[in-house]
Amino acid sequence: MRKALYKRFTVIEKSRLCWNKSLCNTMKADRRQADESTRLLSEDHKVGILGRNSSEDPDHYASANRYNRHAPTETAGPIELLSSGKSSVCTVHHHHVAYAQRWYILLLFSMLAIWSAAAWNTWGPISDTSKVVFNWSDGDVALLTNWSFITMVTSGMFFSWMMDVKGLRLATLTSALLLFIGTGIRALPVGIDNVIWSMNIGMIFVGLSNPILLAGPPLLSSVWFPPHQRTTATAIASQCSYLGIGMSYLVGPQVVHNIYTEHESNISSDYTDDIGSTNESLPPKLRQTYFSQIMELMYIELAICAALLICVFMSFPAKPPTPPSNTAEIQRKDFKQGALILVRKRQFWILGFAYGFSMGIYGAWSTMLDPIFEETLGVKQLTTGWIGVTSNIAGTIGGLLFAGCVDYLGGKMRCLLMFLCGGASLACLWIICLSHRWITFNIESLYAACILYGFLVNATVPIFYEMAVEGMYPVAEGITTMVIVLLNQSSGLVYISIKMIPGVGSQWMNWVAFASVAVCLPLLFIYKERHNRLDVDLLEEEEEFPITDEGQDNKA
Repeated sequence: MRKALYKRFTVIEKSRLCWNKSLCNTMKADRRQADESTRLLSEDHKVGILGRNSSEDPDHYASANRYNRHAPTETAGPIELLSSGKSSVCTVHHHHVAYAQRWYILLLFSMLAIWSAAAWNTWGPISDTSKVVFNWSDGDVALLTNWSFITMVTSGMFFSWMMDVKGLRLATLTSALLLFIGTGIRALPVGIDNVIWSMNIGMIFVGLSNPILLAGPPLLSSVWFPPHQRTTATAIASQCSYLGIGMSYLVGPQVVHNIYTEHESNISSDYTDDIGSTNESLPPKLRQTYFSQIMELMYIELAICAALLICVFMSFPAKPPTPPSNTAEIQRKDFKQGALILVRKRQFWILGFAYGFSMGIYGAWSTMLDPIFEETLGVKQLTTGWIGVTSNIAGTIGGLLFAGCVDYLGGKMRCLLMFLCGGASLACLWIICLSHRWITFNIESLYAACILYGFLVNATVPIFYEMAVEGMYPVAEGITTMVIVLLNQSSGLVYISIKMIPGVGSQWMNWVAFASVAVCLPLLFIYKERHNRLDVDLLEEEEEFPITDEGQDNKA
């Protein structure tokens, strides 16, 4: 059924392929060469020699390398796929290969995204305790969170250039190194009175690790995954950032205990004022106990980030030996030319603002659950932590579920986005009614409303990414995604900055969250969905060859 739908898209969109006519003719010649290789592979029952030796057919490789994203200076030799004692299935698009290694690459990238997001959202889940131990205000906690938005806005274009020009390995390694440096600075033993400096400097480096991990998923899926798995791969990598936010709400309160819960009779009356800043110091022994818990959390995050840096350095290649699709080997527009195309594309900005408003505000809102619900509903740190965990896990599930639908159907992304944004608007309105107590409040209703909101709005992320890169192709995935992520982060920057104003309150934050998803509906209504990249990939049909350890291929 999926193949039939793909072919239907090819027929309907055929008129839009004229711009690529000469390229398609070249690819057809390459495909005939690959068909001959496939026939020989089947006859000889060998373990996947998927390329011809450069000395046998130099013209074929010379032609293919003109369109290779990072073509080698010399012609490539034969590529062999060897099974390691077990039967495996290798998906072959004639001369294209989807390697099993792609899942390890995706896992490693996703783990980086999880812990980068967890390090960024360290302070929101433990804000009650941190404010009392360090004599911080709500503004101090908000600034630590805001560094991610500030660094994203100031450095995003540089990192998009790095991804598109220098490749995925260098970009990911740089991100892992910055994350390690940031968590390392936060763990320095500078003393309890100087910790505000080390924490802010560390959060700057943690923030610098975010741009590549937020904008990189579409590039990763394009480089490593075949067309029918791209949206799912993008969903896994992008949703892990929100899973990391949820994990921070789980890990943080488990390591750093809630000071209000354990010493409520003293803290509530003696140590805090009405805007959340402290007016007296804790007893030294008690203060040192909670400081040790906070530093223990810093050490845990540092150790995990160090292990991830080693893994990326040792086993994260820039690209597979053979591309998984047509578009994975086609040269993209150069960085400057692609940027100019994006600036002039009205449809791109419609989609970009829809994504930027909805996800930028939600991302910032989800890091401030503790002050929002404590002020409006009196919900304590531990409870808001579990709300954050469950809503972000639900969002991850939603992203994977709906991304799978897009991969299966081969399109229809705009209608799906309108459905998700409409549902998220209603869920956010439910939260507002609970916060104002316009309807009967109970903790179960708050859980349900937040989980529904997270499930629906997080599910839009991979679909927004894929719809943007599909519509802007052949502009490179890195800069396309980075621009809409910059819009996302700019929205979050303004949102969190307002919270830093003393006495501004928190009730307005729910209303802005509602407006951010509601405004997506008219924007998506006027957007014209296109599938430029998918059209090129549909020029080739998919075949599967099971490769066994005996080296025999049986056509599926």
